Amino acid sequence: MQVDKKNGSICYNDDAHVYWDGSTNKKYISVTTLLEKYIPPYDKEFWSLYKAIQRVLTTDEFNMEKKRLLETHKIDLKYFESMYSLSEYDILTEQQNILDEWAATNKQSKERGTKIHSELENSFYKSEKCELKKFGISGDFVCKKDYFNLDLENGVYPEFLVYYQSPDGNLCLAGQIDLLIKKGNSIWIFDYKTNKELKFKSFYDSRVKKAQMMKYPLNGLMDCNFMHYTMQLSTYAWMIQKMNPDFIIEKLT
Repeated sequence: MQVDKKNGSICYNDDAHVYWDGSTNKKYISVTTLLEKYIPPYDKEFWSLYKAIQRVLTTDEFNMEKKRLLETHKIDLKYFESMYSLSEYDILTEQQNILDEWAATNKQSKERGTKIHSELENSFYKSEKCELKKFGISGDFVCKKDYFNLDLENGVYPEFLVYYQSPDGNLCLAGQIDLLIKKGNSIWIFDYKTNKELKFKSFYDSRVKKAQMMKYPLNGLMDCNFMHYTMQLSTYAWMIQKMNPDFIIEKLT
């Protein structure tokens, strides 16, 4: 498999989004994949059908059905056919339209995110020395392409490949920090957020009368993208401090 990025013996392939140890061929799980294990799966079938019903009904009709749909999380197409003279074919066609729209939006979002990350990464390589006043950090900094040793006194590390292996070898974790800045032993970790909206609260589930939470043992945390990002950045910070306990995490953002 092609090596697109390498830190020590840890390799990364961009197309497959996989990490592995080039010397032992041992696979590493990505931080995002690990966190996904604690995020309840999105019910694409229900929500696409829910949106389809919303589109084919009038506003007043949908408002009458909305509460029942959210409380039961069940959609009986025969009911809508008899109640509103809607054919099952029309509803399912609209559902497929919505699924296609979601797929197109997701593709565009990934392409946009890749482009933004690439442009920001390359912007630091235009000059070996750079200033970081826009980040509120003073001083002159050095940025070297494909350089991952955290030994620069004032260093800028775009798309930094970070990894960790537990002493027993059971946890092999890797990921990429959008931007890591090091000044002495102080560390700043930045994540470029390219999604449409940052949500600070999770969906309120009418069936259980409470907000949807992440899975155990993170079930005290709301299942929203803000919390997902927070956990991701916190994990990166933990991994960095495992590399060197003397590092001080100044900021995660």
